[in-house]
Amino acid sequence: MRDGDFLAVLAETEHEAEAAAARLGACLGARLAWEERDTLPDEAAMAEWLHAASQKETVIIARGEAPPARGVAARFFRPPVAHASIGPSCAIARWEQGRVEVWSHTQGPYNLRTDMALALRIPEEAVTIRHVEGAGCYGHNGADDMALDAALAARAVPGRPVRVLWSRADELAWPPVSSAMLVEVEAALDEAGNIGAFRLEVTSNGHSSRPGRGKLPTLLAAAHLAEPFAVPPAINVSAERGGGAQRNAVPIDRVPALRVRMRTVTEMPLRASAMRRLGAPLNVWAIESVMDELAALAGADPLHFRLRHLDDPRAAAVLREAAAMAGWEGRTRRGGLGWAWRWRATRTWAGGARSSPRWRRKRSCAPGGSGSPPTWGR
Repeated sequence: MRDGDFLAVLAETEHEAEAAAARLGACLGARLAWEERDTLPDEAAMAEWLHAASQKETVIIARGEAPPARGVAARFFRPPVAHASIGPSCAIARWEQGRVEVWSHTQGPYNLRTDMALALRIPEEAVTIRHVEGAGCYGHNGADDMALDAALAARAVPGRPVRVLWSRADELAWPPVSSAMLVEVEAALDEAGNIGAFRLEVTSNGHSSRPGRGKLPTLLAAAHLAEPFAVPPAINVSAERGGGAQRNAVPIDRVPALRVRMRTVTEMPLRASAMRRLGAPLNVWAIESVMDELAALAGADPLHFRLRHLDDPRAAAVLREAAAMAGWEGRTRRGGLGWAWRWRATRTWAGGARSSPRWRRKRSCAPGGSGSPPTWGR
């Protein structure tokens, strides 16, 4: 069956379907003239592409004036990352009398139903989603896409259940990937050796293309139908719900002059959506790496430096407990002892320390290094 650029081969057995799909692909490859063009930025220059891409700027927080003092500057980058689930996505659908019933391992049955109805151009009441266990992920994999694929195929054989299963190659090629991110940080100490100023800019696509959250369906096949839907850009979850690219971008430390800005990239060279913790891992990595640099610049113990900038008693208690468990205060040499530290707003705190002979410290200062004041910028 065919609907625009969506093709499906239906057969009684999985083996027959795979063989027929392979033969169809070979025939199409031999008979069609494919229009090819580069659509992806250079992988080695992705950070520069992000920085130059069209953006929508949002100020997260802005207070105080930056002092002209000693400082550090650093840049942190994460490329798009695939979930690469061991178990590929799958769905079963049955179309009967204008209604469709779908069995799916979706993470959001009601949201999926909304987008299925939009893509199929039928009322929501005509769509039933039944959740079953299947391959999961910490984020957004291809489960929702499979539900629409199965429904489109099942529409060609009313009354019969149709099972669609992606191959491992499909699972790597077609689902959403995490949004690429670029985080740029400049920070400075005051004359007393405390943090006087901190600026962070995070540049990223949105972090959610989950279904059921907009006027257009986000399901993969919706953009390939004979009457296609436009592909909506990924969105950022609101700050009230935890945030997307801006999640954990505001340091928890006491900083008199603080600037945090989010630059949302509106172009999407790849489908971008949720991966575990959204923007938080890179933001926390950037902030804590710069905190290490500032402690070194101030000639201060990294633990004591953090504690004297923390006003939250729960956060301080976690750090002290982790330090006590690692025997931090009693060590005369701390080579190979590193910190792991994460939080989500003010709800959850976790910390730890571990010693490893293979652990190496990598400085993250930009050219100019310690002792050079950063350019504060906007």
